[in-house]
Amino acid sequence: MSVDSATSVVSENDPHPNHSFLERAARQLSLLSYVIYVVLLSNIALKAQLTTADINGTVYDSSGAVLPNASVTLTNQSTHQARQGNSNTAGQYAFTFLLPGNYSVKVEAQGFTTFTSSVIISAGDRARVDASLKPGQTSETVEVTSPSPLLQTETSTVANTVPEQHVEIFKVCED
Repeated sequence: MSVDSATSVVSENDPHPNHSFLERAARQLSLLSYVIYVVLLSNIALKAQLTTADINGTVYDSSGAVLPNASVTLTNQSTHQARQGNSNTAGQYAFTFLLPGNYSVKVEAQGFTTFTSSVIISAGDRARVDASLKPGQTSETVEVTSPSPLLQTETSTVANTVPEQHVEIFKVCED
């Protein structure tokens, strides 16, 4: 060990002999704080980017037994785009990554009446539309109209939709 002109102890192997221990520690602490800040900010930003919703449900017959392989058609009422799927062996179906809006759910199975329901979903919703089909001709239709429930029991996500007009007001206020 050698003593420099400022009377501080410096190691001969020190890669930065002009920096004191406290300066290095302060720099490392600052860097660590910055990394933690970026990680926390990224996590919050990712959670805030939820822009889609899901619709799922189970298809039953009038006795309460599940109906596998029922045809399920989901139609966006604004764009008229349709997605088609089938219920699985447990009678369940799911449509994910849906844009917020008004949708029509149509469920058909051979030997049963057709079930139709409307549902309005917002970003972050996981709406459930269960279908109960009654025996009959497929030309008969049972239509169920219900609003999206206020309490989403499928998920613990808390979300709020901001109308486009409010976003435009914020943009004007920033200028």
